[in-house]
Amino acid sequence: MTVICDKVFTGHSEIVSVTIPDTVTDMGEFVFEGCYNLKHIKLSSELRYLWGYTFCRCGIEEIVIPDRLRSIPPFAFKDCKHLKRVVCGTDMKKIYSWAFAGCDSLKEVTYNDDVVVSPDAFKDKELNT
Repeated sequence: MTVICDKVFTGHSEIVSVTIPDTVTDMGEFVFEGCYNLKHIKLSSELRYLWGYTFCRCGIEEIVIPDRLRSIPPFAFKDCKHLKRVVCGTDMKKIYSWAFAGCDSLKEVTYNDDVVVSPDAFKDKELNT
């Protein structure tokens, strides 16, 4: 198990693209918070846990959630103003309240029919799901 600790890249506006190695299983809080120029991220295929605010206020436009990740915690993508599309993996079970709060450009979230989506997960958004 490899963990990316809380706040490790917070505020690093020079980051534009990231590939998380497949050895990473856990990502802490505020890991990419404020990485406004981060447009592309490829997550570890072994990722199992995200903590709240992991991608808060970063510049990503699209993200593919790996199959092993079972939930998206509250505020994981808070205020990702450019995020347009999210594709959830096959093991996804729950999307928590406010996971996508403030994602003004979000138009499409893809997930299986058995995923439990909290009523406030997308907060007042009309989406293609």
